[in-house]
Amino acid sequence: MFNKKEFAELKEEFNSKFSELHSQFNSRIVEQNKFLKEFAVAFAELQQTNGLSAEKIKKDLEEVNSIRQSFETTLNRLNSVSKNIEETAAMNVKEVAEKELESIKASSKQFRGIENEMKSILENVNSLQLEISKFLSISHQIKLVDFTLKRHEEDLSSSERERMALRNENEELKSIMARMKRNKY
Repeated sequence: MFNKKEFAELKEEFNSKFSELHSQFNSRIVEQNKFLKEFAVAFAELQQTNGLSAEKIKKDLEEVNSIRQSFETTLNRLNSVSKNIEETAAMNVKEVAEKELESIKASSKQFRGIENEMKSILENVNSLQLEISKFLSISHQIKLVDFTLKRHEEDLSSSERERMALRNENEELKSIMARMKRNKY
C-alpha cells in the first residue's frame, strides 16, 4: 500500500517527468517555430533569388503547417495520455488502499474477538479467584476445626486411658477381694 508520503513522492516524480516532457515539447515547438521562421526567411530569399512561383511556396507552407498540426496533435495526445496515466495511478493507489483497509478491518475484527475472549478469560479468572478465596477460608476453618478436634481427641484418649486404668484397678480390686474371700473361708 502507498502511504501519503510515497504517493506524494510518486506524484512529485510523475509531475517532474511530465514537466520535463512538457518542457522538451515546448522547446521542440520553439525550435520548430524558429525553423519555420528561418525556413520562411530562406524561402523568401530563395523566392527572390530563384523566382519561385507562389504556388510552390504555398504548397511548402501548407506542408509545414501540416507538420506543425501533426506535432500539436501528438502533443495533445501526450497530454491526454499523461492525464490517463495519472488517473490510472490514482485508481491503482485507491484499489491498493481499499485492499489494505479491508485487511486492517479484518485484523481489527480478529482483535475484537481476541479482546472479547480475553474479557471472558478475565471474568473466569476473577470468579476462580473468588472460589480460591472461599476455598482458602474453608481450609483455614478446617484447620481450626481439625486442631480443635485433635485437642478433643487427646482429651478423649486421656479419658479413655483413665477409664482403662480405673477398670484395671477395679478388676484388680475384685480379684483381691475374691482372694480375700477365699482365704477367709
